[in-house]
Amino acid sequence: MLVILLVVAGTALGVAGITVGLLYQAAFEEERQRLVELAQSQARLAEAVARFDAGHVDAEHRQEAPFSATLGQLADAHERYRGIGKTGEFTLARRQADRIVFLLSHRHYDLDKPKPVAWDGNLAEPVRRALKGQSGSLVGLDYRGVTVLAAHEPVALLKLGMVAKIDMAEIRAPFIRAAAIAGVGALALIALAGLLVRLVASPIFVRKKAEDELRKAWADLTQRFDARTAELHDARDALLRKERLAAMGQLTGTVAHELRNPLGAILSSAAVVRMKTAESGLDLERSLSRIDRSVDRCDRIVTELLDFARAKGLQPEPTGIDGWLVELLGEIEIPRGIVLRHNPDLHGIDIPIDREAFRRVVVNVVDNACQAMADEIGWTRRTRAQFLTVATRLKDGRVEIEITDTGPGIPEAILARILEPLFSTRSSGTGLGLPTVRQIMEDHGGGLEVSSVVGLGTRVILWLPHSGDGETRPPS
Repeated sequence: MLVILLVVAGTALGVAGITVGLLYQAAFEEERQRLVELAQSQARLAEAVARFDAGHVDAEHRQEAPFSATLGQLADAHERYRGIGKTGEFTLARRQADRIVFLLSHRHYDLDKPKPVAWDGNLAEPVRRALKGQSGSLVGLDYRGVTVLAAHEPVALLKLGMVAKIDMAEIRAPFIRAAAIAGVGALALIALAGLLVRLVASPIFVRKKAEDELRKAWADLTQRFDARTAELHDARDALLRKERLAAMGQLTGTVAHELRNPLGAILSSAAVVRMKTAESGLDLERSLSRIDRSVDRCDRIVTELLDFARAKGLQPEPTGIDGWLVELLGEIEIPRGIVLRHNPDLHGIDIPIDREAFRRVVVNVVDNACQAMADEIGWTRRTRAQFLTVATRLKDGRVEIEITDTGPGIPEAILARILEPLFSTRSSGTGLGLPTVRQIMEDHGGGLEVSSVVGLGTRVILWLPHSGDGETRPPS
């Protein structure tokens, strides 16, 4: 409604303005023609009087008497002339050296004659043009410095300039009043129309506003309900996870206590057997080595269970991640047939990390990638090299370590479960590798993202938040 009223108001005011403008132009042109006719008639009259006076003086006074007689008659006539409108008048002047001297008394001064003005000045422009022999009209400054509409005409016989003029303010005044009255009237009518429209349309707008508010409230309620539902699901999942971790912690403590003592006894006994068989010359080293490897494997499983079940406090320290990765990747044994490519792009950025915990994260992900590609090489008997790419970058306020392999990829059904504790597709796996990686990353305030395409490979992104001031701050 407001837009409609504004359009109507603009249209009404525009029409009124155009109308007043056209009327003003017509009045201006009419006044200009009238002044031109007056100036020309007065100039021709002055020339006629001058010719008459010149023919009726004796030879002795033929030089000055006609001019003086003509000027006296003109001055006498204009003293009794009431002028043009409220501000209009005739001006008769001549040039004396570098000045314009006025020869008639004017209605705007109490003196007999107006003050002279400089020939090169910016005042009395209509008179100046008349004295230059130009005939016509213009809007310019008169001898007072007031903007006037003036018609100028030279009086050639007397070398004078005649000007008929009127102040522009007098010409404009009635149209300014008319425009103001029209504007006020238009605004009053528009205000009245707006009031009537509001009275008629108010119930409709009130109802529409109520409907909009109800719709907005419903959308807001729906959004809040969805948000609360998502929060409840997250809280439930977190609670279930904590319950599982608590149960696993209790079970892990029992298993670790019950297994590590027997494992220690087995290792001690194997050492005794190794010593005795060496003295007697029996060759049981292969069997004893198998015992050692099996005990190490069991001990490693127990360690993984304990590390996952009980969170360790982080000890972060500023680390140049690119240089640190170079050293770490140099320590990892990459299987034959796999080519390692390292693409660092952090440009010397230091990030605070727990180096030992983060070492476990990178080693775990790299080992998984290498095992997947090694299995692919073994099953397909491919001789073509597989590629393991480790890249770093700063992207969208995050420090990212991207580890990509060209292995067989992970099916979608399995990909959805790889972060579940104790889920593993390998008979020898504990299913705690990636869950431990995620837990360490979350303890650092970051996260883990895994994507995969069957037949093309898998990509793992380890990320930490970056503050933008050159540091990646650990969680408080």
